[in-house]
Amino acid sequence: MAPNKLGNTRQASRHKPYACAGILMFSLCTCMPALPGDAALEGFYAAVRVRDMDKAVAVLKPLANNGDAEAQYQLAALYRAGTGVPKDHTIAFHWLQKAAAQDHAQAQYNLGVMFENGWGTESSSQNAMRWYRTAAENGHQMAIKKLAETETAAKNEDTETAGSQALRRAVIKGDLAAIRGLLESGADVDSKDEFGKTVLMDAAERGNTDVFRLLVTASRELDRKSSGGETALQIATRNDHIDVVKLLLDRGADINMADTSDNTPLMVAAGKNYVAIARLLINNKARLDMKNSDGLSAADVAARKQHNSIVEMLADRGATQSRHVVKSKASASTLLALQHENAAESITTTGQWPPLIEAAWRGQQDVVRELIRQGANINITDTEHYTALSRAARKGNHDIVSMLLKAGAKTDARHARGETTLMLAVLSGDARTVQLLLDSGIGTDAQRDDGCTALCLAAQDDLDEITRMLLSHNADAGLADRTGMTVLMHAAASENSRTLEHLLVKSSGIDRQDRLDRTALWHAVNKGREDNIRLLLDRGASTAIIDNTGNSVLAIAAARGYADVVKLLLAGNADVHTRTGDGNTALILASVTGNSLIVNALVEAGADVNIRNKLGETALMMAASQGHADIVRYLLDAGADPRIRNNKREQARDVASLAGRSEIVSMLDQQKAGRKLLPDWL
Repeated sequence: MAPNKLGNTRQASRHKPYACAGILMFSLCTCMPALPGDAALEGFYAAVRVRDMDKAVAVLKPLANNGDAEAQYQLAALYRAGTGVPKDHTIAFHWLQKAAAQDHAQAQYNLGVMFENGWGTESSSQNAMRWYRTAAENGHQMAIKKLAETETAAKNEDTETAGSQALRRAVIKGDLAAIRGLLESGADVDSKDEFGKTVLMDAAERGNTDVFRLLVTASRELDRKSSGGETALQIATRNDHIDVVKLLLDRGADINMADTSDNTPLMVAAGKNYVAIARLLINNKARLDMKNSDGLSAADVAARKQHNSIVEMLADRGATQSRHVVKSKASASTLLALQHENAAESITTTGQWPPLIEAAWRGQQDVVRELIRQGANINITDTEHYTALSRAARKGNHDIVSMLLKAGAKTDARHARGETTLMLAVLSGDARTVQLLLDSGIGTDAQRDDGCTALCLAAQDDLDEITRMLLSHNADAGLADRTGMTVLMHAAASENSRTLEHLLVKSSGIDRQDRLDRTALWHAVNKGREDNIRLLLDRGASTAIIDNTGNSVLAIAAARGYADVVKLLLAGNADVHTRTGDGNTALILASVTGNSLIVNALVEAGADVNIRNKLGETALMMAASQGHADIVRYLLDAGADPRIRNNKREQARDVASLAGRSEIVSMLDQQKAGRKLLPDWL
């Protein structure tokens, strides 16, 4: 008789612990996780459950030496705590380095702890923060909290943290959910980047009202200035984002705050002929009598530019023009640049960049145009070796990029981490800037220091339109980064299925493997990207490929608790009896985690409920040890035999008793009493 389906009220979990309270209390990990990334570690966890630490160490060492990141991390934990091995910070540090290099988030965080405290290595706050940032980018919650706690100090030093960098990327993509999550984690909207601009200023420049509404409520410094002296209000005004201007005014932004040239937002609106914004500023009591460093009022600026509607509007409010004002095509910003002798080569008020570069970054088209006319060195670099073109590309100032390209700006410069101008444009998220550079003939397949290309960056950040542009200009989708991950693999792990769909048209070798023998399907399964999994399976991706730790994609999905992914893979003919390196099937792994939906799906797909792993353990034993009573009952109904013994001669009842699972012990006793006794399995 087929068993009744399990209820689906149990939530899939990736973090259910083994029953190890009181067994181990590590400094690096407080309890052995029930969900190892590598199913080959089941022998280690089984040894921990029965407090056999000599065996636990014996299991870990060969796995760690063979490159298993989870084994390396757990071995480091043992050496750090002195459990089962002599306490040795140096050896712990060694194994943490190995695991961290394989993108193991817990190891990355704890490596930061080691550097911060000088355990097993020289103390280095710089290295500590580098590993905290890396762990945070991989979603490690303690690392995110750690970075949030340092935000205030970092802000005082104008140093941007990983949380703020992630928030800035989310702003570029307009990802409201990510923005909410990062703000809740403490990311600071007021911290400055290398250009002196806060995240709030970036959002003001982009003008996405929904994004800005989230950020402005989290800002504590609405009137903070960039290195060029602009506030968010001035930036929003300069870019004609009236809804953003309204939000800032409603939150109390200083309407009369001036930039380094003493230009107020009203002067900027007057010079740009933004009539609606000028009216809004005037109605909100912007001062009409203020003058900039050239002695010009808003009325003077409007008159010089022949913006008659604004001139009349100001006159109706009582504003008067200065007598010496003459009509001119030059804006106030241009006049400021022209008053410097040799303006094309001089250092600006920031003390860092030549005027052309600062104007390109700030989006001051009139200044850039005038400096080009003066004969400015178009390829001059700043102290960080960026050109005007690269700064404009990074900020997505496409009109200025167009101007500079027409003036003969070189596109072949390399910057920090080996980034090209095209990569900087991709990072800005501005498709028009990317298109301009592609039309100029810029190369698409240059690789930065980590091996990532412009196409790789677009795929990582889910930039679908930019991905299509790069592919249409023959960007190579087959290039791999230093870890062996191709663009297709990055896209498979990302959230945007459209990007993956475009890449599948251009890519060959859907089952190509990275240095850890992981395919695009593996990366999609690991992240639970259901739409991407469907696309890959429809294109014939294999479910049978095993990674370097012995795991199939079905084992990964079962261990991660992804019930819907398991069903997709089963529909794609994944073999339910494929074993991991330790002999575990997907059913055994699902029984460990307690995911009833996955257990249901696997049994209905024909999974053998009595298969034993290399330790002789069955799915029933694993469910019994973890206290999953509903799964124990279901497996018994499905034909699981409680008489089977593991390698230690233990039956399911013995395992449950050792783990203190009295309810399950009673259940198994009742089941035994109700059936005809036969000889126990040997």
